[in-house]
Amino acid sequence: LVAHRIAGLKKLPALVGQRAAWVDPYSASGYVLPRIELAKRGIDPKTAFTTERFFRSHTAAVRAVLERRADFAGTWIGRDAAGVIVRAPWQEMIGGEAIRIVETFGIIPSDTIAARPTLGQMETDKVRQALMSTSKAHPHLVRDLFGVDEFRPWTREGYDVLQEHTTQASQEGLLEGV
Repeated sequence: LVAHRIAGLKKLPALVGQRAAWVDPYSASGYVLPRIELAKRGIDPKTAFTTERFFRSHTAAVRAVLERRADFAGTWIGRDAAGVIVRAPWQEMIGGEAIRIVETFGIIPSDTIAARPTLGQMETDKVRQALMSTSKAHPHLVRDLFGVDEFRPWTREGYDVLQEHTTQASQEGLLEGV
């Protein structure tokens, strides 16, 4: 969760009564995980905020904070092995240095590119290979188009836990679209 530096929002309890900028009801980092983690920390996301709005992209949610149309936003950051932030939606924005990280909630599994179940294995393998070779041959193109460093073969790691938490949060009414 991020806020504007001059807003004085430094800890999670300060978010109560504020205006939330979310990405999308299906965004793990921009809505789902923050609401789950807020509830775990004693902040009821169903009642805690004066307004909640979806901005449909991480960039737009963070821009709403910079423009003071929202007080905080759910988004993502990318860290290197030393923990230094190397990618974030606000890094290339005018005024992006005014963003403060209020709280982080851990690692979220990467996005996936999926094929329909009826696509043949040969076609699926060709698409997989093309994406993986493109990420090795043209990493800047892949970063510009997809916002990722590389394509990798899919693994289940992290998805089962995310699915379990999301199912429980949905049953508790934490993920009802605003």
